[in-house]
Amino acid sequence: VLSWGVAVAAGLLLTYVSVRRLVKPIRDLDAAASEVAMQNFGRRVRVDRDDELGRLAETFNKMSDSVQAARLELEEFMGRKVHL
Repeated sequence: VLSWGVAVAAGLLLTYVSVRRLVKPIRDLDAAASEVAMQNFGRRVRVDRDDELGRLAETFNKMSDSVQAARLELEEFMGRKVHL
C-alpha cells in the first residue's frame, strides 16, 4: 500500500510539472498578445523551446516586428503629410 501511495504521489508530481511546462508559454503568449492589443508593439516573448510552442513564440515575435515596423512607417508617413 505504501509503494502504491508513493507511485501515485510521483505520478501527480510528474503531471503537475508537465502541465506547468505546457501552460506557462501559453500564458506568456496570452499576456503578450494582450499587450500588443493595447498597442505595445514592442512586446516580445522568450523563445526557449524547439517544439510547436517555440515556433508559435517565434512567429508571434516576427508578427510583432512586422506590426511595429508598419506602425513606424505609418507614423513617419503621416508626419511628412502633416508637415507638407
